[in-house]
Amino acid sequence: MSPASPPAYRLVRVRDGGAPVGDGLRRWLGKVSPLHGLGAALAFRDRFDRAVQRQALSGRGASMSPGQARLVFGEALDLRIDPARLTHRLADAWDDDGDVRSADQAFIDGGDWREIIYPVSDSRSHVEMLDLCRWRADFRRTSRYRVLAEQIAAGQAPRRDGVSLKSISDLDRHYLRGLALIESLERQGLQAVSRASSERRPPPALRRAPWREWAERDIGVAVATDGSLVRHTCGRHRFAAAQGLGLASIPVEVRLVHAGWLAEAASRLGLPPHRALPIALSEVEARHRR
Repeated sequence: MSPASPPAYRLVRVRDGGAPVGDGLRRWLGKVSPLHGLGAALAFRDRFDRAVQRQALSGRGASMSPGQARLVFGEALDLRIDPARLTHRLADAWDDDGDVRSADQAFIDGGDWREIIYPVSDSRSHVEMLDLCRWRADFRRTSRYRVLAEQIAAGQAPRRDGVSLKSISDLDRHYLRGLALIESLERQGLQAVSRASSERRPPPALRRAPWREWAERDIGVAVATDGSLVRHTCGRHRFAAAQGLGLASIPVEVRLVHAGWLAEAASRLGLPPHRALPIALSEVEARHRR
């Protein structure tokens, strides 16, 4: 990196299973009200092309509404990939030169992601779900369960999926919810949220808080500067279960793309960025299939 280049984003640690304040609300608003102003949506393509070029040249910056991107690009953002090929994830939040940003605030980002991408295996919730795929009903024998049980016995309240586990009953319910998800995916695979049947839903006693159910979306991914996919925002448990079960293909939704990657693809294809994006994403999808 040249001395004049902007500094890399720095990782901001968020409680495992948690998210920056307001993320859930933003996801819900993005799901039920993607327009954020019809006039802005109609001018989206021109603004999109300018933003990609500007951010690719400057090496920083974030812009464009993810909700508007979904409205404009539609099913082009829906990919099917081999979950085994998704080995890294983007942080839930990062420090952009003193400004803490949430991961789901923009669709285009031109910054340096090197310090905010890390292996999915570094996530405790991911490891716990993989263990649950192996141990199933014997989950109380896993080392992670014992650690959480000891924390509860010591008066702590570890958080998972946005919930404080204050008792062994809470802990068991957390694991049983994960087990219900695994058994559902085993029966019918992982479907897109919009097409999922009611069979996928766990029994009422094992369901999450209502706002989390409403905010649920397909597993999110981001396209990094080298064209690789990294997990991004929603779906950490479904994704971990899909990996643990060895599913061959899962639906994912592109929610963030790196401006440098898209600017290079647009130049290679001889198209403006908004027209190059669907073609470039189809190429990315092909590279991430089994």
